[in-house]
Amino acid sequence: MAHGDPLTRGAHTSSEQILDLRDDLEREAEPATLYFDTPTLPVSLEAIERGDPLPLDRARPVLVVCAAGLQSKLAALYLEADGYRARSLEGGLMRLRSSETRLRLEGVRSVPAGLPRHPWVRMLRFEDGVLEVWGRLSEAELLGMLETPPTRPVNVHG
Repeated sequence: MAHGDPLTRGAHTSSEQILDLRDDLEREAEPATLYFDTPTLPVSLEAIERGDPLPLDRARPVLVVCAAGLQSKLAALYLEADGYRARSLEGGLMRLRSSETRLRLEGVRSVPAGLPRHPWVRMLRFEDGVLEVWGRLSEAELLGMLETPPTRPVNVHG
């Protein structure tokens, strides 16, 4: 389960292998680690359609993810026909993204060193002492990364 979030709870079990059908640019822009604690295997829908060998354990279930859930539904059907226990993430990563928060801090002196590369941060903006962070990072985690507290409280947008 990804980070104890109620939306992702039930979206993935620890025994499942995860196939990510998105292209390299999509995976780079929005790493699956934002939503899952388990590494994902990048694979194309075309490779699954062709029946290319996949480095999967047939004894373990497979969760197939894509951007919106459409390609993953088709891929799960192909995998089931090939003998895997497969299912698709309903609504894709778009559904999980809808649960992100935006944290806004005013009076921040600088961006914390590890923040831009934090696995739960999808995007951030820092301008004129205002830091905005989009992703799965909690308010407490963000405040814990700051060297000095902000001059104004955290403003959270879900």
